[in-house]
Amino acid sequence: MQQSDAVFLTIIFFTLLLIAVGFWAKRRTNSEEDFFLGGRKLGPLVAAVSYSASAASAWTLLGLSGLAYAIGLSAIWVASGSFLGMLISWFWIGPRMMSFSRSNGLVTIIDFLGLKAKQPFQRIILLISSFIVLFCFSVYVAAQFQGAGNAFSSAFELP
Repeated sequence: MQQSDAVFLTIIFFTLLLIAVGFWAKRRTNSEEDFFLGGRKLGPLVAAVSYSASAASAWTLLGLSGLAYAIGLSAIWVASGSFLGMLISWFWIGPRMMSFSRSNGLVTIIDFLGLKAKQPFQRIILLISSFIVLFCFSVYVAAQFQGAGNAFSSAFELP
């Protein structure tokens, strides 16, 4: 068996495992709160690992290393700023947002943004926020596909 075959089989196995986990989780999801917040049962360690996994995406691997290659040691400021922002989120903003969202029954950041607004403005906030999230998420997913495509192209010597 060649190395590329082993990598390909590993990717197939991992994909099937993710699909199985998805079906398992689907049976445990009964509400919006379950879907978005894990039923508010996730501990700080799970939330921290999830945040770190989300942050350690293609921008970290490719973008930050590319920035370091392009501008040199000055890229350390981006990395340290990112780390500082993560610490502020974990230890200062996160606990306050969690407490506030629990006491007000909020599930998403959009709920938080529209909480104090009057009725016509709540709808406007919802629409604008939804558009921003949809646009940014589409660009983010496209970048992840591009990163994965480059990795596959290199690993399997495909165009």
